[in-house]
Amino acid sequence: MTIAQVRRALRRRRSQYRALRLSLRDAYIRTDLEGRITDSNLSFRELTGYTRRELRALSSAKLTPEAWRSLESAIVKDQVLPLGVSEPYEKELHRKDGSLVRVEVRTILVTEGGQPVGLCSVMCDITERRRAAATLKRGEESLRAAQRLEAVGRLAAGVAHDYNNLLTAILGYADLITDRLPAGSRARSDMEELRKAADRATALTKQLLAFSRQQILQPVALDLSSCITGLDKLLRRLVRENVELVTRLAPSLPRVIADPAQITQVVANLVVNAVDAMPHGGRITIATAEVDLYGHALRSQLSGSPDRAITLTVSDTGTGIAPDLLPHIFEPFFSTKGVGGGTGLGLAAVYGIVKQSGGHIAVEGEPGCGATFTVYLPPLLAGSPDAAKAGPAALADVGVGKATVLVVEDDADVRTMVRRTLERDGYSVLEAAGGRDAIAAARNAGRRVDALVTDIVMPDMSGMQTAEALRRTNPDLVVLLMSGYADPDIFASIPRADLANFVPKPFEPEVLRRRLRQAMPPTSVA
Repeated sequence: MTIAQVRRALRRRRSQYRALRLSLRDAYIRTDLEGRITDSNLSFRELTGYTRRELRALSSAKLTPEAWRSLESAIVKDQVLPLGVSEPYEKELHRKDGSLVRVEVRTILVTEGGQPVGLCSVMCDITERRRAAATLKRGEESLRAAQRLEAVGRLAAGVAHDYNNLLTAILGYADLITDRLPAGSRARSDMEELRKAADRATALTKQLLAFSRQQILQPVALDLSSCITGLDKLLRRLVRENVELVTRLAPSLPRVIADPAQITQVVANLVVNAVDAMPHGGRITIATAEVDLYGHALRSQLSGSPDRAITLTVSDTGTGIAPDLLPHIFEPFFSTKGVGGGTGLGLAAVYGIVKQSGGHIAVEGEPGCGATFTVYLPPLLAGSPDAAKAGPAALADVGVGKATVLVVEDDADVRTMVRRTLERDGYSVLEAAGGRDAIAAARNAGRRVDALVTDIVMPDMSGMQTAEALRRTNPDLVVLLMSGYADPDIFASIPRADLANFVPKPFEPEVLRRRLRQAMPPTSVA
């Protein structure tokens, strides 16, 4: 082959190499053994933002952050030089504008005459891929967390249901015994202490149900600012003398549909949490406002996805929250306090109440900068059937009974306690352990049954199925429902009029008696 032929072949090879280099969609860079950049393609220049002239004045080390240099040097030493090519690896590159870009790289050894003369690296931008992977990972972690919370919620609801039956019996018998003991006696004092312990246990089961979203809410159209104003004395009893309590309440807010008792629990729990975060004192600020959610991601978190929301914010100047704790702050039994410092259910209960009320809660905080909890609730729309409900009806004290009451409860202790409580008021009481027994008892009673007091969830028939069966022959039957918890789907099918006569377990006997007297027609009471 003549020299001219060799030169033509060389030019042809260089032309092919240049065409290949320019056509690469991936970024390409070539360096000598000292790391000086000798060549690059358009994709690499677009990736980094440098011109060809600027790159020729740089080295690959200048483009690689210091944290990645030792890794790349080890790959060149252990893979590229002995093997001629590396396995794909990741690193970051400095862009001209100062930002970083994540790339996947494969480096090849360049030789001439069998001797190494440089390195050739082909790389692709994987920033979006890494971001998508991180998003997917966060989504998977959120799903696993939600599944764990759901499982714990089912367990908590089941435990609370059993405890509510026990506590209903304990509270009822404690009242029955206390009423027979002389005032001021040691025995009566002991029973009152027993009653206080049962009340504390009742509060704990309510937190369990709130977390699991299995409690029965009794919502009304509520002015959030007025509700907070009414809690002023209660909240000030929760704070120490070295804690300042400030309220900034917006006037004339649209109403929300919420259970006043549960909103009280939300505010009280958030205030107690704030007090605990300020061992040396500070300020708690409670604020209400109306905010615009148009185009905001939070919109989808609220029932009905409204364009506006009513907010309740509780902020403090306490110790703040570490970033690694924020994702766990609403988890049940999670607490930063020491052993004996709390149940870890307060914020979990808050989360459950807010979610069951169709709202959303968010938290912000940094170590040493305090924390802010914001509750978002959907506003009550004009024309809603709930708009006319301005508040819970007071329990009327209208006398004692002369009617026949059928008590249906599968828990024998609760059933006996309810029977004895109603008999003290003069009612004639029949009892049954389930729906079918209740239908038979009513049929064989020989007299009209005026009222049905029934648990909602029972093994054979639900309370409402029992009520519907009895109403076929007795349309005027008064129905009083009891439950410690239930599947929300079951309650969704109960008529609003019957839900109005609902007594949540555990309850005090006096509450049951007053509820029944309120539900009964005047002719049935003395």
